[in-house]
Amino acid sequence: MVDRHSDHPFTTLKRTSERRINAPFRIKSGRLCDTQATRLRFGTEALADKAKALKERRVRQLGELVAATGADALDAELLTGALLDAAAMKDAATREGWRKAAAAFFSGPDAQVCAAI
Repeated sequence: MVDRHSDHPFTTLKRTSERRINAPFRIKSGRLCDTQATRLRFGTEALADKAKALKERRVRQLGELVAATGADALDAELLTGALLDAAAMKDAATREGWRKAAAAFFSGPDAQVCAAI
């Protein structure tokens, strides 16, 4: 018969302390352990990469839109001035007219060219 209570209490305490020391890091007093900090860093990097990819996609699509409308034939200063005026326009009727013209452009014969945009 095996006596399970034969261990001396100090030996048990020592083994318990060793388990605590060798255990994986845990959150203590609001600090992140190494594993959690690594996961957070990689998660943040992944989000930053995704945001960068979305921004690059948007810029590429805007360039494709400029080319599809033929506005790439305009010089940069003229196109910039037109876009600044469009962004500052407050007149609802004018803006609605632009929306209708855009809808007609995208549903017309050029719609196939702009389908990727």
